[in-house]
Amino acid sequence: MIITILGLAVVVISTYFVYKTAKDYGRNAALWAIGTACLGLGCQWILPFIIFIVMTFIYMATGISNPLDLQSRIIEWAFAVTIGCLLLSGVAMWFMLKKVSVLPDEPPVNAPPPPPSFT
Repeated sequence: MIITILGLAVVVISTYFVYKTAKDYGRNAALWAIGTACLGLGCQWILPFIIFIVMTFIYMATGISNPLDLQSRIIEWAFAVTIGCLLLSGVAMWFMLKKVSVLPDEPPVNAPPPPPSFT
């Protein structure tokens, strides 16, 4: 429970920093913040859910059909999957912050028009 709350706090804090950094660097801050929040929450909530569903199907295909046996097998992996997805979420949000903090390329300056000719 505490790990989940800390993970959500990291998502909120990194979303704030991505928003602030994107705004300072002239990027679309709202889209970058939404992308960071979706990436963080997706890695922390949706990815483990998908992993556990796939594990359930694999265990059922191998012959474990008793719900209690299936539940005990899934619970054996729950901590490792949760920690792995939290770490993946942190790394992904760090890369997002690193990408946003790069200065955008300045547009090329147009050459001044040629001097007028008086002929």
